[in-house]
Amino acid sequence: MSLQGVPIEKVERFVYLGQVIQLSRNHTSEISKGISSAWNSYRKVGALLTHRLTDMSLKRKVFHMCILPILLYGCEAWCLTKEAQSKLMRCQRSMERRMLGICLRDHVRHEDIRARTGLKDVCKEAKKRKWKYMEKMQLRREEGRWDQRLMDWTPPYKRPLGRPRLRWTDDFRKHHGLRWRDLTLTRQWNPD
Repeated sequence: MSLQGVPIEKVERFVYLGQVIQLSRNHTSEISKGISSAWNSYRKVGALLTHRLTDMSLKRKVFHMCILPILLYGCEAWCLTKEAQSKLMRCQRSMERRMLGICLRDHVRHEDIRARTGLKDVCKEAKKRKWKYMEKMQLRREEGRWDQRLMDWTPPYKRPLGRPRLRWTDDFRKHHGLRWRDLTLTRQWNPD
């Protein structure tokens, strides 16, 4: 494999800016790493987040400023499968329960917990960040940019039989149809 005549060594996976880049397109290891890093961050400020006398608005600010960015680091490149979304939601719900001092045996619905904490939904925030990244890429659209060539590239082989794996752009097509690129230019998008 070569890029502009320069040969490129083929490897299965490598780390770039703290993210694992791999051929298998399986983001579960990245998501698991983000979840464990977010829990480490949560433990560092846990006394503040779990204290009953701390105001919920302060807890919310700390969560959105200290934990959410760590949890969603690199989410712009993820293909959010149902399994990945489930992992992220479980992590957030567990943190929310701890913030409120609620355990699973109390049988409090997660909608009620979310209403009490007022935190952003992790999956919606990940999709929003992914869409903003796509919008940024579309606005910088110039001929010959490597990211644009990569977006327009079609592999020279067929996809394997069976259910096709989720591609990075499938999320956009699912919610906004075939003309999703035009929506990024007009900024008429909704990540929900």
